[in-house]
Amino acid sequence: MKVTIKSKSHLTVPLQIQRRAGIKTGDRVEFRISGGIINIVTSLPWADDEYTPAQRRAIDARLARAAKGPYHGPFENSDDAIDFLRKQIRSRRSAERKTAWRLSDRAIEALADAPRNIQRAFEKQLRLSSGNLQRLQDDSYCIEDVIPHPK
Repeated sequence: MKVTIKSKSHLTVPLQIQRRAGIKTGDRVEFRISGGIINIVTSLPWADDEYTPAQRRAIDARLARAAKGPYHGPFENSDDAIDFLRKQIRSRRSAERKTAWRLSDRAIEALADAPRNIQRAFEKQLRLSSGNLQRLQDDSYCIEDVIPHPK
């Protein structure tokens, strides 16, 4: 789409272009200029704005605790992680394996206390997640806790 700029007018981005770019009313945008090219980039909101200070402290405390461990793994694939979980549920002993999945002791204990159908559903979701995440490399995934859904 071409537009003619007049001497006393502002530059307006047509609605069709805004829609295609995903720009909505209230979004913050940044103008970047390089040579004769103007790039308009949407600014993402900061996570600090989304939480109260108390919520941010709770999140930071959990992240700090998660960084310390303890974890088991890494596992080479989701089937290895599931086999490990089954052994842990029976014996409650930890065994280290090479993997991208890490499970905290709390997650293992919570899963061991869950009904068998919940354990199977968790294993199924772990397999699905592993299949979806195969495209990513050099990442580790941690399951910190398994929390029952409130009813």
